[in-house]
Amino acid sequence: MELSFSIQTYEWGKIGLDSKVAQLVEAAGGTVDKDKNYAELWLGTHPSGPSSILSQCSRSENLESWIKNNPHCLGTDVISQFGEKLPFLLKVLSVDKALSIQMHPSKEQAVKLHREFPDIYKDENHKPELAIALSKFEALCGFKPLERIKKNIEETKELQAVIGESLVKSMVSCMNIEVFKEIFHAIMSAPQAQVEKQLCLLNETIHRTDCIECMACSDNVIRAGLTPKFKDIATL
Repeated sequence: MELSFSIQTYEWGKIGLDSKVAQLVEAAGGTVDKDKNYAELWLGTHPSGPSSILSQCSRSENLESWIKNNPHCLGTDVISQFGEKLPFLLKVLSVDKALSIQMHPSKEQAVKLHREFPDIYKDENHKPELAIALSKFEALCGFKPLERIKKNIEETKELQAVIGESLVKSMVSCMNIEVFKEIFHAIMSAPQAQVEKQLCLLNETIHRTDCIECMACSDNVIRAGLTPKFKDIATL
C-alpha cells in the first residue's frame, strides 16, 4: 500500500534539497522549490495533513476513510485501546533553525484547549512523542540544574545581553531559584527585537539536523518563544 504525504513549510525548515524532507519529495517524483523551506513530512490521518492511499487503478482514497471501512487493519489491541482510529502520526523533520520553546498538553488539557480555542489547538489529543536522530541532534527537555544554567549563561553572551547586566551579576553572586525565576521572566518578557538580534547570533551555533518523530495523532503545541506563531504564555 502506497501512501501520499503532506509537507509543512515552516520557516525553521532546511531550504531546498539540503532538506531530507525535500529529498524524499523528489524521490517520490515531486518537484522541489530550491528556495522553499521544507520542515516536516507527515504520514497519518491528522486533518492538518492527512495521507491518502495511492492507486493506479482508481482515485486515491483518504487514509482515515479507508481505515473506517477496514478497521481490522489496526488489530484488536489497537482498537481496544484507541478505537477504530490510527493512534499515531509519523513525521520527518529537517531543522535549520532552533525550534520553538514549547510544551505539549496532557490529554485533559488538550480537550479543554481545543474546546476553548479550536482555531489554535486543532484536536483533542495530547502529544507524547519519540524521536530518532538521523544526524547529530540536540534537544532540551525541562530545566537543567541551577549550576548548569548558571554556567550556560556565563558562557553565552547572547543570553547575557537579553537578561541584562544587573541580573547576570546577581546570578554570579548567588544563583538560587528566586534569581532563576527573575532570569526566566526577563527572557520571556524581553522585547522581540532584542531577542531576534541575539538569536541571529546564537543560531549560528545551533546544529542543523534531521530526525524522524512518532507521536500521538496531534498537532497541539503550547508555544512560549522562538517562533512567529501565537505564544500562549497564559496557558504556560
